[in-house]
Amino acid sequence: MPRGPTPVVKIVAYKAPTTPRRPGALKGRVVIADDFEEVPPEFSEYAE
Repeated sequence: MPRGPTPVVKIVAYKAPTTPRRPGALKGRVVIADDFEEVPPEFSEYAE
């Protein structure tokens, strides 16, 4: 799809994944901080 004389998008055919998804594949690799749900002090006025 061109925008002017320059193409900006290339349309290609969809290819299905060759291997099925494995639930738990990232187990132990993702860490969520203990304070994840706490609002930082600089954003406290927006959390009210």
